[in-house]
Amino acid sequence: MEKRIIRLGKTACFLALLLAPALAPRALASPYDHFGLSSRASAMGNAYTALATNYTGVFYNPGALVFSQGASVGLGTMLSNYNLKVNSQKKSIDSLLGINIGAVLPFSGMFEGRTAFGMALFLANTNLLYDVTSHPQDDPFFVIEENRPAHMQILFDLAVRLTEGLSIGGGLQVNQYLYTTVDVAVNTKTILGDKQSPIPMGNMNILNMYKGTPTAGIYYRPLPNLRFGLSYREHINFRLKLVSTINITGAKDLLNTVSDSVPVQLTVDCLVHYTPRKAVLGVAYDPISQLTASFDLAWMDWSAFPSPAPRIEAYSPVPEINAALQSTYPPMEQPKSPGFHDTLVPKLGVEYRLYKWLALRAGYEFTPSPVPEQPDGKTNYLDSSRNTFTIGTGFRFLDPIGISVSPMEVSLHFQYHQFAERKVTRDYTASGAMFNSGLDLEFNF
Repeated sequence: MEKRIIRLGKTACFLALLLAPALAPRALASPYDHFGLSSRASAMGNAYTALATNYTGVFYNPGALVFSQGASVGLGTMLSNYNLKVNSQKKSIDSLLGINIGAVLPFSGMFEGRTAFGMALFLANTNLLYDVTSHPQDDPFFVIEENRPAHMQILFDLAVRLTEGLSIGGGLQVNQYLYTTVDVAVNTKTILGDKQSPIPMGNMNILNMYKGTPTAGIYYRPLPNLRFGLSYREHINFRLKLVSTINITGAKDLLNTVSDSVPVQLTVDCLVHYTPRKAVLGVAYDPISQLTASFDLAWMDWSAFPSPAPRIEAYSPVPEINAALQSTYPPMEQPKSPGFHDTLVPKLGVEYRLYKWLALRAGYEFTPSPVPEQPDGKTNYLDSSRNTFTIGTGFRFLDPIGISVSPMEVSLHFQYHQFAERKVTRDYTASGAMFNSGLDLEFNF
């Protein structure tokens, strides 16, 4: 009897492991943090906190929206590819295809020149909105880079001008949140006997919910050619939870229980999306009318990063079964705190307007790795420090289709992200690169 109960406990925990891959982390960082919002900002190394006076202010600096030159709409797309390697073997990582839509709408009437509203929508890999991938915590993988977001983000902010050159703003960045329930029926004669067969699955219900995190910003322009920006975003941390009830049938004969059906509740709770708390100070200066130089310094609160490994709990109202579950649990090593540390990220950008209709852009960003040394091999997070080099261009011309009477702008960018080689343990060495390119259109009204 005791042996059978222990085997049942191990079986239930094994089922939790089977269910866990459907829920493990897929998206652990925002694509905007890596690649930027709009081709102009991406080409300038994302040093854009003091420049985001169009719809991009919803991400870079909400306070800058009110300095927009009228209403504008932006449409863009980006594509990222990865060449990350472990022990010289390329990791299989999905490409990121994303679409951006943004707009800024200044208020009119008594609020004209004083208030503006901005919004942006990012949709990535539209056919993979609910795709997830599991990684045991001792597997070697790029916890920040691997499996880029396959979800939707919505940003919206309101900005108010306080004085001629000073404004503030704030709003929300909204992400999807999923809660799933699964019912599973299991026959103990199949599990505890010699035969093995597929486990029949019941209904799965996915609740599509949304969770927002606050953003805020200050924009100050003391001189026409000198701008300062300060922005803040709270951390984004939500989880996907699967609650499954396994009804063990045939338990009366095999386990000497009163009931012929023993319920076991398994809960798998894992991190789906995480973006750290961030504060950015930026400055932009035009030494001559044709040239703009910008600098940002971002603080990233990675020390609050929780373990990305799934957390699994098992419970049964039948005392004997529950005791067996607890004695054989956990089925895997408990998630270990990753011990990440905060980072300071410097960014540089430059734009030279060669003609009224042509601008050339370039930038650089250094992103230190928040991942500590991992000599024991209990975790093998491969993310290393990253150097990002960016270039781009912009063309301004009258709208040929007549949507806007003001000049429209077409911008293109390319980014090269180079990862420093990192030796995680004596068994794993990581290196590689990733690439991002994109194009967007902006219409002014």
